[in-house]
Amino acid sequence: WKALRVHRTAGTPPLTSFYRSFEQICRKGLLARTLRKNGGPENTPNWFPTSYIVAPGREEAEEERALLRAAHVQRGGDGVSVWILKPSDGGKGANIKVMDTLSQIEAHFDALEDGSIAWVASEYIKTPLLLQPGSRKFDVRIWALLDANYDVHVWNNGVLRTCSVPFTLDASKLNDPFVHLSNHCIQTRSETYGKHESATNEVWLKDFDVYLKQHHNSSVEALAAQWRSIIKETLDAAREFMEVDKFEPPYNCFQVFGFDFMVDSALKVWLVEVNSSPAIAEALADEFAKDVVSVAVDSYLGEECGETAFVRVES
Repeated sequence: WKALRVHRTAGTPPLTSFYRSFEQICRKGLLARTLRKNGGPENTPNWFPTSYIVAPGREEAEEERALLRAAHVQRGGDGVSVWILKPSDGGKGANIKVMDTLSQIEAHFDALEDGSIAWVASEYIKTPLLLQPGSRKFDVRIWALLDANYDVHVWNNGVLRTCSVPFTLDASKLNDPFVHLSNHCIQTRSETYGKHESATNEVWLKDFDVYLKQHHNSSVEALAAQWRSIIKETLDAAREFMEVDKFEPPYNCFQVFGFDFMVDSALKVWLVEVNSSPAIAEALADEFAKDVVSVAVDSYLGEECGETAFVRVES
């Protein structure tokens, strides 16, 4: 950082650790809207669950609710069509609902106060890849770095966050967070937390790679090709909102994002959400911090960027 201050006094624009308007992909409602590219809910990429944005009291909310009602019926109706509802500004799994009846969904939205935060109703991924033993759901946290040139770098290390109990879509279990939400802060309250994996319900990618080769004739690299492409497409979709090259006085940015993915039983990768200030496992923190400084700061200062675990994603 001392070197960075020297460069600033020599006329180099300041470098900040966040991009403007990063909320375009880190708020759930804005992410869904950004990925639509001015189209409707069905216009999102095929790696993002169809999602409906309900902003209480706003005119477009009724249109979105009407589209959601039609989609619910089209997908099989009550007991077949399943939706996951999230507040746009939520985090750590707070206030998330899983519902399979239109009356429940309508009652939830009817109870929201006009002008309150928007909610997103997304089609539930009903056939997730399940981790054995225990037939449990999981998600994958992948860290990405957006540098000052708006180049995308994806870290090769990542982690699976696992649920503690068997997955089911039985109606009696739709409100059970231990079945459906793999967030650490939720799973730590389960009586079976830490039973299957490490004490923190985590699986490193290198161990997941062994598991995929043994049980699914696949590999982490096959999945990584998908999530790298998704990360690049997501950040490209938000570029018009986030880029800072026209600002005066000039400044530059970098930012770390945490992308959360699901993998379905066909080994297709789905984007779930994007985090602006992602936590990282303690065991990986030192290596990750060094790699971020090398790619985001050293290269900005024109210094040699050493070998890191980041992979630059080309267009």
